[in-house]
This record gives sequence, structure tokens and C-alpha cells, in this order.
Amino acid sequence: MHFDTTRPIDIDMRILDTIIKHEKPGFLISMDSNSRSNSWHDVLTNGRGRTLEGDIMCKMMHIMDEDSRLTTYVISCGTCIIDLKT
Repeated sequence: MHFDTTRPIDIDMRILDTIIKHEKPGFLISMDSNSRSNSWHDVLTNGRGRTLEGDIMCKMMHIMDEDSRLTTYVISCGTCIIDLKT
């Protein structure tokens, strides 16, 4: 699943809600949330990350990312972990 940075994260979270309603227990969601959070081992948390963290907690989902020195996004001004498995 890809959360587009050009639209509010709430829209993508509603899409996520629809997917969850149609899935059976024990399913895996992998996403490029375009949000940052210490919860998935990024070095900082931004507003989109805080919003998504709250939504994940309310849905009683679990973040499966493991702490690693490897990053998933590298540009000239820095690196970050942008992929999330719940």
C-alpha cells in the first residue's frame, strides 16, 4: 500500500480501514506510508507518523519492522526508514 504525500493521510487511512474490514484475522499489510516514526525505528517522528501511530494502536495492529542500520530511503541530504509492515 502506498500513502501519497500529496493528499492528507486521513484519506489513505480510510482506504486502509476498507481493506481491514474485508480481510481475515492474521493478514499482513506492507506500506510505504510516507510518514516517519520512532515506532518503526526511524530517527524522528513527524505529524503523519503520529497520526498513523494512533490509528495503528486504535486498530490493535502490531508493527513488525525490526531495528536495523539498513535504511530504505537514501538521498543526498540523508536517509530514513519509510516502509512499514503491520
